[in-house]
Amino acid sequence: MNKAKLDKTAKMIDDYHEKAGLKKEILSKLVFEDDEADSSSICGTVYISKQRILVFQFKTWNEKPYVDIRMWFKDDDGNFRPTRKGVMIPQTQEDSNGTHLPFNDFCDVFDTIRTLVFGSNDPTNSEIDLLSLKEKEINNFMIEGLEARKQTITKGVNNA
Repeated sequence: MNKAKLDKTAKMIDDYHEKAGLKKEILSKLVFEDDEADSSSICGTVYISKQRILVFQFKTWNEKPYVDIRMWFKDDDGNFRPTRKGVMIPQTQEDSNGTHLPFNDFCDVFDTIRTLVFGSNDPTNSEIDLLSLKEKEINNFMIEGLEARKQTITKGVNNA
């Protein structure tokens, strides 16, 4: 590979990392202490405010792979430290039905929400009507669940 191609490849990698929020000034200020993960690597950051960033990491915890999405705050020294606010989503999960991929499910849901909120086209009236029907259907499922739980709790109290 000649030098010109190497320089172009290095630039592409820099641009890719920059898009993921992996800037040198942020990475140099991340403080990892009391992290009990077997291993972890930063895969992206999102600037929230001057005092907060959202950090995406791949982590191995108890020999299982996770994606950790956590809010970090800027301390008095100007360094970023993790908060307890965040989620750690398993990359794979074993259950009685086999293996499924919760992180992929998370991405699918997030992408759907992003499309609904920030879709490039204005929704048509029929799409708005369909969303309205789906919202009513979802609300009905939630109400049914609440009622079922109330009945279960009431039965438990009456039997005690």
